[in-house]
Amino acid sequence: MTNPNDPNQPYGQQPYGAPQGQPYGQQPPEAPVKKKRKWPWIVGAVVVLFVIIGIVGGGGDSDSETTAAPATTSAAPAAVAPAQTTVAPQPAPAAPQATAESVEEVETAAPAPAAPAESAGQRNAVRSAGQYLDVAPFSRDGLIQQLTVGDGYSTEDATYAVDNIDIDYNEQASKAAENYLDLTGFSRDGLVQQLTVGDGYTTEQAEFGADSAGL
Repeated sequence: MTNPNDPNQPYGQQPYGAPQGQPYGQQPPEAPVKKKRKWPWIVGAVVVLFVIIGIVGGGGDSDSETTAAPATTSAAPAAVAPAQTTVAPQPAPAAPQATAESVEEVETAAPAPAAPAESAGQRNAVRSAGQYLDVAPFSRDGLIQQLTVGDGYSTEDATYAVDNIDIDYNEQASKAAENYLDLTGFSRDGLVQQLTVGDGYTTEQAEFGADSAGL
């Protein structure tokens, strides 16, 4: 067996087991090292980076949306039905009381009723009563009696005439008292009796006439 380390071994003789066609002692050429391509890794890293950024961005949006949702919910509280309150019925306002001024205004504003037409008998009785008063003094009862008994007017016409003439019966009593004293003498009581019983004056009117005559 040939020893490759034997210096006596002739040069050029290939040892046993050496590859054929390769000089002894010469190292076989190394296989060229293949250069690894880096761009697929770069592209992959960029893709992964974009995926991570998308996940992070999507998570942020979802978080903000999730956070904003309760705010919206809390901003619109559930409607609460208002408590029903029982309102006590208010008493009806009292009707305004009529005052004296309002009554007077109503009476003033009301049109006066039309006066009934005067009959011929009433009109003539008024004329006769005025003529009698121009001649002599009369009491109310004495003038009605003169118109009915003396002139024949009805009691209704005679009463109408006396009540529609403005007569001061105190003045009439004073004139009658003076006429009696001009004819004859009278005591106070006698003059008052004559004016009341004889002429139909009231006691007050007769006393006024006696006082006016100086009794």
